Amino acid sequence: MSHPASPPEARLVVGDHRVVVTARGSTVLPGGEPPAPVRRLVPPQLPPPGEEPLGREAERAALAAMIRPGDPVQIHGPEGIGKSVLLRRLAHDAAARRPVVHVHGAGRGLDDVLQDLFAAWYDEAGYAPGRVRLRGLLGGIAAVLMIDDLEFPPGGLHSFLRTGPGIALVFTSRVRWCAPDRTFELGGLGEPAALALLSRTLGRPLRQEEVPAATALWETTGGNPLELVRATVGVPYGELGPGERAALAPFAALPSALVAGDVLVRITGVADAARTAVRLARLGLLTEEASPKGVRHRLAPGTGSPMPCEEGVAELAVRTAGWASDADASELAAHAALVTGLVTAVKDDDPGLAVRLARAAAPGLAGSLRWGAWRTLLDAGLAAAEEAGDGEAVTYFTRERKVYALAGDSRGVMAAATPEDPATRAPRGALTRVAAVRTGLVVLGTAVAVAGAIHVVPSLVRLVEERPRTFGCVTVAPGRLVFPRRGSGTVKGLRVTGTCRTAAGGIAAASSDPRFAVVADTCAGHPLLPEQTCLISVRFTPAGVREADAALRITAGEAAGEVALVGEGAPGPVPGKG
Repeated sequence: MSHPASPPEARLVVGDHRVVVTARGSTVLPGGEPPAPVRRLVPPQLPPPGEEPLGREAERAALAAMIRPGDPVQIHGPEGIGKSVLLRRLAHDAAARRPVVHVHGAGRGLDDVLQDLFAAWYDEAGYAPGRVRLRGLLGGIAAVLMIDDLEFPPGGLHSFLRTGPGIALVFTSRVRWCAPDRTFELGGLGEPAALALLSRTLGRPLRQEEVPAATALWETTGGNPLELVRATVGVPYGELGPGERAALAPFAALPSALVAGDVLVRITGVADAARTAVRLARLGLLTEEASPKGVRHRLAPGTGSPMPCEEGVAELAVRTAGWASDADASELAAHAALVTGLVTAVKDDDPGLAVRLARAAAPGLAGSLRWGAWRTLLDAGLAAAEEAGDGEAVTYFTRERKVYALAGDSRGVMAAATPEDPATRAPRGALTRVAAVRTGLVVLGTAVAVAGAIHVVPSLVRLVEERPRTFGCVTVAPGRLVFPRRGSGTVKGLRVTGTCRTAAGGIAAASSDPRFAVVADTCAGHPLLPEQTCLISVRFTPAGVREADAALRITAGEAAGEVALVGEGAPGPVPGKG
């Protein structure tokens, strides 16, 4: 069996072990004295600030006041709401006062994020220190660590950072991890900012006759910036040219993968793919993720793009294997999700091709010292090798996993090795409640007995009730809408997404209570294509101070389901007034 070209031999120090990485496999050598890493002389470079986020002045000021060492700050909100844009601008705001490190967390584990933090302040030079040594190296640094799209619970990271008194943590996430007083929920834009965004997207001021439609669009989208841009541009896939479709194919095949422009050119064969990706981002089909090394793109949330045919995915894998065989280790680390995703995507139809791709990328990814991503690729490669019946490849991936287990685990990269963070640890009663809810042993809203006392866990009840509802060929999120007590009509939105391989039947929505009115509906009356998303907006108008409970019934063809609606009522009279 011939092997693809690969990066030259890499000599690493991982924790207390020396490791030699070659195309034929890795070897762990007896340990020696750890290197003395060289501190960088200049602060870490930040990604470009990007366009000014419209209507976020109050949020920026509030978040700036929350940042302090020892207490993490989470920016939470629905997809497309502008978390990444705000975090990038916040990084530049904070950098005027102290150094800031900005890293991406999507698809990455704790050990890889910590290695990024080390590399921001020291020349890596083939060295990945263990946890104890890393604490000592970072202990005297005063900085802000900003992580965009964190996907693992931050307890272990926060616990680690607390040992160094000067590092403050700020992160964005799809899932709320932190306590309410350390979580900043980012909502939709207000009407003036939304109209300004529409004007900026169009490249001209709104005409007077366009304002009513723009206002209705603001209500329909709930002020979600991505949805506003996408609705303003309004480009169906049928209007895209062959080059645009080819440039979109990797993102359609792997929605979570980030791809840089120069890499996109290599893996698609489209000469102007980088410029095309910029245009697709302006159309709301891709999102931009800025980094010090340039802009990378990802499929925009809710983009219902058609999946490439099997031949198209295979061609992508072939081109990606060619790129990976001579790619820089840092490039491979930045595109680990792309490589591993393609290995998994082609494994069933062409396991030999999946093995070839994994073998091409594995040495370079090991040399990048992002061993969490390397382990994930090894697992995918081993599964492909077993599917292909390739005994030599099975031996290779099995041996590499043993190298990871010997040297990588000794660094303390396993999540269980980090003490749980008390700030994010659920109380004993909450854990009991979660287990009970998952096993169906209790009814929502009931109490839980812990240590002889009775405790109600409303936050967990809301967590369970607000999770997405799936019925037929659609998923509706969130599964519960709560309208706060504001004394006037409030609009909130639901996202309906097609989940089957075929289109869902015509969508219809009806409220059981006239106080909850459907004021905008982009789903009504037409089928929903696979992965396509539409929006339903509901306005609650209080009638008195009592709480209102109702249901929004949504039908999709012959399937139907309900979303709970809760209105907290209008404010009551102030004592001594009126």
